[in-house]
Amino acid sequence: MPVEEQIKKFLEEFSLVTGVRNVALVSNDGLIISSLLRGIDPMLIGAMAASLLGASTKVSNELLNTNPEQIIIETRVGRIIVCPVSNIGGIVVIADPEANLGLILLEIGKYTEKISKLFA
Repeated sequence: MPVEEQIKKFLEEFSLVTGVRNVALVSNDGLIISSLLRGIDPMLIGAMAASLLGASTKVSNELLNTNPEQIIIETRVGRIIVCPVSNIGGIVVIADPEANLGLILLEIGKYTEKISKLFA
């Protein structure tokens, strides 16, 4: 199966996690590699996720000498979670505020590993 189809399949599986509204794989440059976005401009998601990844990586490296494992923004209407995927970019998840964060992070870890292997 081509890489694009495998990534799409992974995102479709991930989107079935209760509380997940949107999910995308974005490049470090802010380009959408693959996505399942409803009601959100893909270009906006790509640009914002790349900015978050870049800024958090710089802060984390400067202050802690390591890369971030995840970036989580919590608001009263939802959560935005960005997790780096090797040197490709990151998985972006938009979830309901009551979604099980532990389960989402567990699933992100699983799919991050699978996607990283596709690009190894």
